[in-house]
Amino acid sequence: MKGLKGPEDAAQRIERSLKDDPSGNGLLAPGECTPANRSRCATPNSYLEAIVKWHSDSGITKAEQLPAFFRSLSRQKVKGGWYLSSRMIEVNGKMVLDLNSGFKRELRDDEFAWYDTQTGKVIALEDCANIALLEVEEVVVEDECAEVIFPTQNTDGKDIGVNIPVMGNEAFPKSTCWGIKWSGTTKYDRELPDQCPEYLCNMQALVNATGRKLQKPISEVPEHFGTNNILYVPKSIVTKGDVYTIVFCWTKSHVVTTVVDGVEQKRTVRSHSNAVGIRSVHFVKQPDGKYVATVLPSHVTYPK
Repeated sequence: MKGLKGPEDAAQRIERSLKDDPSGNGLLAPGECTPANRSRCATPNSYLEAIVKWHSDSGITKAEQLPAFFRSLSRQKVKGGWYLSSRMIEVNGKMVLDLNSGFKRELRDDEFAWYDTQTGKVIALEDCANIALLEVEEVVVEDECAEVIFPTQNTDGKDIGVNIPVMGNEAFPKSTCWGIKWSGTTKYDRELPDQCPEYLCNMQALVNATGRKLQKPISEVPEHFGTNNILYVPKSIVTKGDVYTIVFCWTKSHVVTTVVDGVEQKRTVRSHSNAVGIRSVHFVKQPDGKYVATVLPSHVTYPK
């Protein structure tokens, strides 16, 4: 859950929640949980479920044990590695714990985490206070990455958010190439975001249309907009042939005004663009040997 100041803060919130609702289903941040603010929807039971499944060697089996357990955790800098982080998602109008398709990323050297001093394992990542699991899959270090240049602006210059699901039936290895450099910035961001709520970004239609599984969800409304954002991807996505599809789908917001009983009402509506699929054939080998694919602002169209 984002916003926690440390293990003690988590322990106190869990204690208060259990006092108000001994079932363990009470929110740790009452009044702040919404589909658009899923990071504030944690409960004692959601923490318990994640710890029992991913850290059974901790000996935690009941929600009542959580406050003491969190107080025993040590705040230390992370020693690297790829981690899967739990998250809350909306399913049929209810917020539930997701341990299958949460964030997967390589941690920064300056990040802090909460360690179990008995097992030496990372239990939670401090930036989001979600329960985390170290992945032991091999990370492929690649010197050369392929690039996809894509816009976060329409042809009329209006800003748009972007969803980039990567589809493929063949799982690809972890790679140091995954990352984004947003227009107007020099930072190479290796923390691929997934900010779109499940109820807005259900990828089942793409799975049905492409016949391929969702391998990596990426979505964000960036702070910087432009036409020259760069998605860095493993070169193997290109060289393996027609195995993967990188799908781009944009979202724009506009205000709709209606009159109800003589009263003018305004509401914000989000529209989703038609999807643009990038496959291996769309990458062009440059003189320096780099593979580059380009999505133009003119490619961004919306259903009529």
